[in-house]
Amino acid sequence: MGQGRFRGCDVGLVLSPPDVRFCALRVPKKALEQSERRVREALAWEMAREMRSDAQSLEVRHWQLPPGHQQGLNVMAVALPAARPLDWFQLLARERLHLRRIDVSPCSLVHLACRTWTPADRELWGILDLGFRGTTLTVVLGTVPVYIRSLSASSNAWTQRLAQAFELPPVAAEHIKRAQGIRPGDRGVRPRRGDQFLLEARDIPAVIFAVLRESLDELVHEVNRCFAYTLQNFADADASRLFLAGGGANLSGLAEYLGMQLGLSMSPLGGDGVEEAEPGPLSGTKISPEEATVVGSALMDVEAA
Repeated sequence: MGQGRFRGCDVGLVLSPPDVRFCALRVPKKALEQSERRVREALAWEMAREMRSDAQSLEVRHWQLPPGHQQGLNVMAVALPAARPLDWFQLLARERLHLRRIDVSPCSLVHLACRTWTPADRELWGILDLGFRGTTLTVVLGTVPVYIRSLSASSNAWTQRLAQAFELPPVAAEHIKRAQGIRPGDRGVRPRRGDQFLLEARDIPAVIFAVLRESLDELVHEVNRCFAYTLQNFADADASRLFLAGGGANLSGLAEYLGMQLGLSMSPLGGDGVEEAEPGPLSGTKISPEEATVVGSALMDVEAA
């Protein structure tokens, strides 16, 4: 992205839920000592039961969870139908491109975060990826993702709710959302249908907050529940921080509100407010939240080469 003279034909694809499915499993230690092929076959049968699918039709990868899980879960598996990457490969081949690598967004985001900040081994933190159609929360212990869950909020749903409340086209509602952001108001202001009045500019963020309040409260509840569940299973962990990624992270006032409600340090992933672990390829580089996934994947690709 930075060089500007790229002439290659290789493509890296990053997939997010629901295109991929994550599941924490308990696998006998002896089973994990087998060859990689045998481990994937065993995990495919487990994932097939979770997804109500045929094990032969799944492509599965995994990583081991940190020790100490109260339920004995020791592996995080990720699966998708094998036909899906083949379809992508053929589609890209028609454009003379070669699908070289497939990553999953939670791992890409965690990889990027750990290049700008160093968590303690038993420190519990998370990344809230607020996308256009959905939101994914990744809870991380140390540097290992231990819990991944799809949440109900989405940037587009917020825009649609504003469009309905203000009786505006979605494009106009999106512009107002981006320009004004949210701010909890002193009183419960909400635009009423049919009213003929103009809000003062300083009131608009409070009105937007009032319209989105129900969805924001549900988001806070879901994040709290996910962290509580993970803390229950890793009793010696200590929750500290939540990063925001995705286009929805650009909503002004969101980080402040979530931080106040959740009691966690908040910052955009790749942005300001986080100390660097050590000087590296990202030193002095500001990454917008919507770019975080692709930058994390690119770093994984470069470091694996």
